[in-house]
Amino acid sequence: MDCRRRRLRGHPGIPVRSLRSGFHGKMSFYSPAHTFRMPEIFGAELDPITITPTLPSGLYFDSATGTINGAPSIKDVLGTVYTITVSNRAGNFSTTLNITIIALTCPAQAPWEETDAGDRAYQNCGAQMEGSHYRDCVAASPPYWGNPVNNCMYSAPIITYSSSSITLYRNVPMTTMTPTVTNYAPNWSVYPTLPAGLTLSPTNGAISGTPTAESQPTSYTITASNQDTSGTAVIAITVSLLKCPTDGVWIEVEHGTTSEVSCPDPTNMEGHRQRTCILNGNTATWGAESDTCVYRQPIISYRSGIVGYKGEQIAALEPTHQYRITSYSIQP
Repeated sequence: MDCRRRRLRGHPGIPVRSLRSGFHGKMSFYSPAHTFRMPEIFGAELDPITITPTLPSGLYFDSATGTINGAPSIKDVLGTVYTITVSNRAGNFSTTLNITIIALTCPAQAPWEETDAGDRAYQNCGAQMEGSHYRDCVAASPPYWGNPVNNCMYSAPIITYSSSSITLYRNVPMTTMTPTVTNYAPNWSVYPTLPAGLTLSPTNGAISGTPTAESQPTSYTITASNQDTSGTAVIAITVSLLKCPTDGVWIEVEHGTTSEVSCPDPTNMEGHRQRTCILNGNTATWGAESDTCVYRQPIISYRSGIVGYKGEQIAALEPTHQYRITSYSIQP
């Protein structure tokens, strides 16, 4: 440290004649070493001493003595020229000073770049990761590298399905639901187990399949995870029966069911009427009616023959019959 006491010569009427720097026009700092420098000044009754431009961060200028001190916190290896001006009633005088700030360093050591003593070098954690990966250049003489510190970890997966609540129908294939995923998510699971017939992809979290049983609304937690952390999404799934509505004699039934009703006149007719509830996209609709109903063949009989006498009225003989008869005829 080079400290020199300021010397004042002359009296107020004598102008400032010179300012001689104790650092001979050039000053070098090894950051962050503390340094004190005081110039020699010739003159009397001085106004505050000024310096331009402003000193680097960490260095301070005493306007009463012209002393420069402090510990620079930034480097300036090319150096900057500063102008110091002293003045009194009789005049002023300026001189220049070049200040260079350099630092001892830890040498480059792949992948770590050269780093100033007391500073910290950083590496990127990598895609879809967060945290810090750094190494300190320890301020010693000489500086040396500390051990690397790697706090990087995979970011938590963020899962988004197109809907948080869905209604499916038994024996109707669902539209596959594939989530959008942010961050690394190699592993997937679900709790509780999905409804019978549905599956969760273990690689991308897609839900697909054909439910085979009716189930009440239930919340399912899907978890995506990596080796460091996990993320979840909750989906409510209901499995209902998809039915064709009641339509006249046709009573509500589940899709895929064929209903059968009696003929309009079951006593006199045979055959059947059928109608199938069919799946039309995600809607159940009645198909066309199939009608095989026909009237049964009529049966007629008499309990005896007829014996009559010419010219005499015969006793009426009524036949017995079965099934519907619309007309009678006799031959010959």
